[in-house]
Amino acid sequence: MNKILQLAAIWLAVQVSASACTVPVFRYALERWPVSPYIALVIADDPLTTDEQRAIDQLEKTSDGTVGSLNLMVRQWTSKQLAESSLAGKVPKSVAHGARLHLFFPRALDVWTPFWSGALSGDSVQKIIGSPARKQLIQKILSGDSGVFMLLESGNKEKDAAAAKALDISLAKKARELALPSGLSFPDGEVIGDGPSSFDPSDRLESPIPLNVAFSTMRLSHEDVDEILVAQLLNLPENENVSIDEPMVFAVYGRGRAVSPLVGVEEISSDLIGYITAFLTGSCSCQVKSMNPGADLLLDQDWERSVFDRE
Repeated sequence: MNKILQLAAIWLAVQVSASACTVPVFRYALERWPVSPYIALVIADDPLTTDEQRAIDQLEKTSDGTVGSLNLMVRQWTSKQLAESSLAGKVPKSVAHGARLHLFFPRALDVWTPFWSGALSGDSVQKIIGSPARKQLIQKILSGDSGVFMLLESGNKEKDAAAAKALDISLAKKARELALPSGLSFPDGEVIGDGPSSFDPSDRLESPIPLNVAFSTMRLSHEDVDEILVAQLLNLPENENVSIDEPMVFAVYGRGRAVSPLVGVEEISSDLIGYITAFLTGSCSCQVKSMNPGADLLLDQDWERSVFDRE
């Protein structure tokens, strides 16, 4: 609950800030915050096999910014290098033969245990690169949604159905109640509200993507085909004591930045949804990405080209 109260405090700060820019948080994050790279650490003592080398080559090409835009850095170490590093004892040992692949959150989160580990193979690389669920998430963001609320199911059909219903009701209500900040300028010069257009560049939209107060939802199961996405969500910082027996809702905004979850039907039904939606659609008072709630997800997307419609 503390992490959500922190979000509420940020939202309240937005409301009283005289220096807030008029671009709403979700759109400021989409247009101006670059994504943070994850780390893929390959541990191999023997020369890589042909298949393993092909797998690591594909991962590197997909994250090189030319062939693909996956926010990932790839590193290869031996067991000796691992033992001599600050990660010694933090990477799970394996008795399986062959190279192992470990995924870490971006450095800024300061979490140095992998959230996913597996064999270095073509199959594992495909899981890391993307999935239909992540493509759907990206499409929703680029359609202009203020936030995408991902419901990670518990497996209890009654709880999951109740959580989905509560989420839909709350989001529909908030979409009717909330409004975009007055004084916001569109690229063509149109201004929202009665106030004059600001000369501050931070008060102007930079993208042709539609701007709406609109919230969409997605549902994921723990057995979802995208085990990498589920592993990211379950292992976000401050999620250590979260019960996987309860449905969870993660708000995602900007270039795939996920907020720590609401857990259980009671939280999903509470006013906490109001704090999150008001934060997302409110004026962006703190323009420094690291001081805003959330953690970037691992997504293969050229945001600069798609957000600004650049070739």
